[in-house]
Amino acid sequence: MGVITLTSDFGTKDHYVARIKAALLKFAPESTVVDISNEVDHFNITAAAYLVRSTYLDFPEGSVHLVALNNTLIPINRFIVVVAHKRFLIAPDNGIIPEIVSSEAIEEIRIIEAFKLLSGFHELDVLTRAAAHLANGGALSILGGETDEIIQLQSRQARLSEDAGRIEGEVIYIDHFGNAVTNIKKEDVEVRRNDRSIVIKARTHSIQGIENSFQSFAAKLIKSTKKRNAAEGELLALFNSSNHLQLSVYGSIPQVTGSVVSLLGLELGTRVDLLFITDSQ
Repeated sequence: MGVITLTSDFGTKDHYVARIKAALLKFAPESTVVDISNEVDHFNITAAAYLVRSTYLDFPEGSVHLVALNNTLIPINRFIVVVAHKRFLIAPDNGIIPEIVSSEAIEEIRIIEAFKLLSGFHELDVLTRAAAHLANGGALSILGGETDEIIQLQSRQARLSEDAGRIEGEVIYIDHFGNAVTNIKKEDVEVRRNDRSIVIKARTHSIQGIENSFQSFAAKLIKSTKKRNAAEGELLALFNSSNHLQLSVYGSIPQVTGSVVSLLGLELGTRVDLLFITDSQ
């Protein structure tokens, strides 16, 4: 029995996700279908890649990860299946695969040719059938010929300044709690930190340091102020479970008290800088 995940920008208002799942259950009835998210912002490849990249390795080897968005903007209008870390990634060839997995980790790429477009619903006609085929244990070679050329997007990775004193990043995802996730990664910060202090700058706001967790942040403020609600509404930065730098307001309820996004005026693409500060500065 195979595992198939689904990531899309279809939302849950319409019938599209239901039709995809119906097709998966029809062609791979023994498979388990898991949503990563169907609420990706429309055509937002960067956000979808972040969600899949943060999740797909948690699933067992042999799992199939179907990514369905932005297919109408594909210049060459084709779909691909990629093998990486002994897992399958199925998506339009629109640049999203290189955003999910590094080229070094890719073991094989094939163009999906076995299933043709029967209607205007590419995901239903092509991607679901390819996913079901693999989940059923079908041979990868049957899907189509190999290629080593897929679309690469202009990278939106965080950049190190010329003087190595700053990492320049941006907001790439806003989660359900209104937290702003950036493209600044923990591994890139730690390798360059060298015991220096850190200041985060977003628009006109500054955050001193990076917290270990929400819990330790609250405990620290409660201990210093002797107030049980000392952390409520306070701004902080931390590395989230996907090891991306995240800006948050402790205990915020977006629709009631606002979030870091509304309170700081952040949006997708807003620049966020991480500065390394030496003691002498």
